[in-house]
Amino acid sequence: MRRWNGWSEVGMTPLVPEVALALLATRIGSGLPRPDAAFEDVVAAVPESRLAGETGLSTEAADRVRHARGQSLPDWIALRSGRIARVTDAVARPASDDDVRAVFAIAQRADAAIIPYGGGTSVVGGVTPAPDDPRPVMTLSTEALGGLLDLDDQSGLATFGAGTLGPDLEAALAPHGLTLGHFPQSWERSTVGGWVAARSAGQQSTGFGRIEDLFAGGRLVSPAGILDMLPFPASAAGPDLRQLVLGSEGRFGVVTRATLRSVPRPPREAFPAWILPDWPRALEAARAIGRAVLPLSMARLSTPAETESLLALSTRRGSVRALRAWLRIRGIGPEPALLIVAASGPEKQIQDVENMMTKGIDALVILATESAPLTPAKALPCARASSSGRTARWTRRRSASPARTHVAR
Repeated sequence: MRRWNGWSEVGMTPLVPEVALALLATRIGSGLPRPDAAFEDVVAAVPESRLAGETGLSTEAADRVRHARGQSLPDWIALRSGRIARVTDAVARPASDDDVRAVFAIAQRADAAIIPYGGGTSVVGGVTPAPDDPRPVMTLSTEALGGLLDLDDQSGLATFGAGTLGPDLEAALAPHGLTLGHFPQSWERSTVGGWVAARSAGQQSTGFGRIEDLFAGGRLVSPAGILDMLPFPASAAGPDLRQLVLGSEGRFGVVTRATLRSVPRPPREAFPAWILPDWPRALEAARAIGRAVLPLSMARLSTPAETESLLALSTRRGSVRALRAWLRIRGIGPEPALLIVAASGPEKQIQDVENMMTKGIDALVILATESAPLTPAKALPCARASSSGRTARWTRRRSASPARTHVAR
C-alpha cells in the first residue's frame, strides 16, 4: 500500500547516503528533522463532510485525507506536518461512464466542485481543493476505470481505461510484443487519463512520441454529454477536437478511456552516457545531437548540480568512487555534466548510433589525444570508455522486457 504522505510504499524507508546528506548540508544548510504527523491525528482533525448521506460516495475521513494532496514538495510538507488547509468532502469511484454521469448529477444537486483524480501525482496543485472556494468538493477517482479494453494487433491501437497505471499498461501490452514507450517520471503511479489530461511527456518521448502523438482517440464524459473521439488518422478537414481534450486538466469533463498508438517492442535498447567537462560544452553537445536528427528515443542533459546530486544519491558507492577517480585522471571537472541518450531498435542500429554519437561528441569536447585510453572496466563491470577525447562514457544494454529499466545512478 502506498504511504499517505509520500511516494513510497508503506513500510519502506528510503535510505539517503551520507555523502548525499553532506551535499545537502553544504548547499542548503543542516536540516532540523521533525517527526511526521501521525495519520490518526490528521484524520481525527478532519471536519465533517458536507456531502454526507449522498449515495455512492465515500465520506470517510481517512479516504478524504488520502486524496487531499498531490506529490509536490509543498504537498509533502503539508502532509508530513499535518497542516492540511482543506480536504475533499467526498471521494467517488465510478466504474463506468454512467457512474461518472451520476457523480455529475450529485455535484449539480449539491452545488459541489469536482476534482478528477488519477494517480495523485500532480506537482502543481491539480488535486488540491481550493481553500477559498466555498462549495463542497468531491474527488472523482478513476481507479475503477482501469484495464485494457480493446487491442488491434495489426494497427497497434490499444484502448485503456483512464485509471490504468503505467506498469499495468506495459504489462498488458507485453504479451502481444507491444509497448507504448511512454515513461514519464511519475510512470509507476500516474494513469492513462492523467497523461492525456496533463499533456504528458515521457523519458523516451524523443523516439516514441509525447502523449499527443500517441493519443489516437478516446472518450470524454462531461455534464453536457459524451464526446467520442474516434481514432481517425490525421485530417485537414477542420479543427481536431482531440487537441482540446489533451492538456485540458479536467476543464471539459473526465477522460474515461483512451485509444493509444502502441508499437512493437524494440529487440534491444541501449543507454550510453557521457560525462562532459563543463556545462557550456555539454549544452553544445546536446544541441548538436538535436540538430543531427539521430534515431534516438531519449536525450537527457543534467546540469552540474543535478549530476552531482545523482552521483551523491547512488547507493553503489564503490562504483561512484571509481568513476570520480577516473574523471580526475582524465582532467574532467570540477563541474561536469551528465548526458544520457537512449537508442531503441535492432542491434546494428544501436551500434551505428553509438558510433556516430561517440565520434560527434568527442569532436566537440576533445582536449587532448591519448594513445592508450584508460578504461574503468574492472571497477565498473558495465562500463566502457570512449576511444578518444576526454569524455567519460559507459553503456548499459537491455533486452526488451515488460518492466521499465532505469539508468544506473
